[in-house]
Amino acid sequence: ACLRILEAATALSCGHVFCEAHVTRRLQRTGVCPKCGVSAEMKDLDDAIRQKLARVVFQCINRDCTTRCSILDLRQHVAECPSGVVACPFEGCPATQLARKDLQAHLESCAYRSVECPRCDGKYTAGRISAHLAACASPKIGKPLS
Repeated sequence: ACLRILEAATALSCGHVFCEAHVTRRLQRTGVCPKCGVSAEMKDLDDAIRQKLARVVFQCINRDCTTRCSILDLRQHVAECPSGVVACPFEGCPATQLARKDLQAHLESCAYRSVECPRCDGKYTAGRISAHLAACASPKIGKPLS
């Protein structure tokens, strides 16, 4: 969802208000309002309208979040919201729909996280380290096998 609707708002000659970047592209392609389908042109919003829009309070767009804030704070909140959806950063991990608040616990137990072999210093995923250890015959000098 575009959160710039009221940060960089613009009005159309038909009266509908949109995010300037998105409606500009749409008007260049079609020449009509995305809401009502009437031929339309962009026009400036006056400062009084912009100030009123900035005071409107919005509900966070993330599921399970009850935070309400102004449009000016919404973008920052959504970027940091504990209920926001994030993906595991480890290559190959299929966990792509984690709540931000659950990410740390996932990272600590993810089978795709990188771990070092205590014998040879090789890097392996946590899910494959056991198989590697069973076959690893390269102990580091001065480091006991355990």
